[in-house]
Amino acid sequence: MLPANATLRTQVSQLALEISATRTRLAEMQAELVSLQHRLDTVTYPVLSLPPEIVAEIFIHCLSPTPEWPGCIHSEEAPLLLSRICSHWRGIALATPVAAPRYRLETPRETSG
Repeated sequence: MLPANATLRTQVSQLALEISATRTRLAEMQAELVSLQHRLDTVTYPVLSLPPEIVAEIFIHCLSPTPEWPGCIHSEEAPLLLSRICSHWRGIALATPVAAPRYRLETPRETSG
């Protein structure tokens, strides 16, 4: 049996090796994360390349139910729903008066006493 201090040195050495291996794996994972994030950042979505006027027209058509698409999105919910997709769409929805969210403000009625 090894003396207590020799056992402790062995345990410390083994733990140091494990920590080193873990740090190496962490560095590999961080590099992979950076690479994946870069790939994700360079993805382009064709719909985002449409001119804002076309997107606004699509929004307006979305608000008008037709026999083919009878109210697939409720006209009162559509502006808020569309503005939640991404910041690009939010800007377009808010800049399109017909598609901009409408809010109703109700005030208490005065009662005559």
